[in-house]
Order: sequence, then C-alpha cells, then structure tokens
Amino acid sequence: MKPEQGFTLVEMMVALVIMAMIGLLSWQGLDSTLRAKQVIEQHITTHQHIQTLLSLWQSDCTSLSAQTDKQAANYVQGNQHFWLLKRVASLETQGWQIIGYSITNNTLQRVQSPTYVLKSDALGLWQNMLQEPDLKRADLAVSYALEGVLQQEFSAKFQAGVPPNQATSSSNQTSQANPQLLGMQVKWRIQNNPNPLVISCLTENRL
Repeated sequence: MKPEQGFTLVEMMVALVIMAMIGLLSWQGLDSTLRAKQVIEQHITTHQHIQTLLSLWQSDCTSLSAQTDKQAANYVQGNQHFWLLKRVASLETQGWQIIGYSITNNTLQRVQSPTYVLKSDALGLWQNMLQEPDLKRADLAVSYALEGVLQQEFSAKFQAGVPPNQATSSSNQTSQANPQLLGMQVKWRIQNNPNPLVISCLTENRL
C-alpha cells in the first residue's frame, strides 16, 4: 500500500492566497453595498426634509393674512430674513402668527412667533419687523431647519403689476391703495444640486 500523502507546503500557501483573495473581494462587495445603502438612505432623508419644507411654505403662503392697512404690507424681505404675517385658523387655534425664513451657516431656518389671539398684539410685533427686517430676534422659536441651503430668493406677483408701497402720487392726490397680492415664489439653492428648488403658490389674503 502506498502511504497516505497530505498537502504540500506550496499547495497550502496557494490555498491560503486564494481564500484571502475571495475574502477581500467579498469584503469589497459588502463595503460597496453598505455605501450604496447609506447614499440611498441619505437621499430619502433629504427628500423627506424637502417635502416638509414645501408643505410648510405652502401653508404659510396660502394663509397669508390680508394687508394690515393701506400702507403696511403683509410680508417684508430684508437682506437676510423674509417675514410674513400669517392667519392661523384651525379647530385648535384661531389667531395670527409671524413666520420668518433665513439662512445661517448654510442652514435654512423657519422661525415662528406664538399665535396671537388678538390681531393688535401681532401687529405690534409686525411693525417692528417692517421697520427692521434683518434684526435678529431671540424670542421667536425655530420650528424647522434644513442643512445645505446656500441661498434663498423671494418674489411676489401683484394684480396691478407693482409691489406695495411703490405706487407714487402727486402732492395734491391721496395715496393709492396697495395692489392685491396674487401669489409668491421662492427659490432655494441647495448644496450639490445644480438647479434651484422653485416653489410658487397663490395667496388667499384672508381677513
């Protein structure tokens, strides 16, 4: 009988090298799968956050309060902040609220005031917003934040084609009433997105 023969040293080394290569390829495939999973989850999370932002903006825009009087607008835009006076009407709450949008350190923040039952209370704060729209206000609560927003731009459409407080009159004529606000549009430039996020809405101008 021939004696039993085992694996030679060379055969063992070849087998170990093959096993190591298989393990390395398997790890690279698993690592690529995990990375792809993280990218997909990040895109889903970002999409959900943007959907929340769209819902908030649509609600704020369509609930824009009627102009406070012939001279005061129901929104104001500064260099850094955009403010609007919102009418809150739900089963739980009735009143007025001031909403603000601004970007700090590439993070979009939506801030809001408490809901004022009396419109006169809201107008007291609102007059300050109209006079100093870029003044930082610590008494307003941040209700939403989205990272990666680089720039924002708001525009409005009016029935008469001109924005409020830009109508001129001669010295012997009374000032003209502000034209009716028909709708608003906002553009947000988001990081790693070549095209800006553009949202338009029609305002209701509720009393």
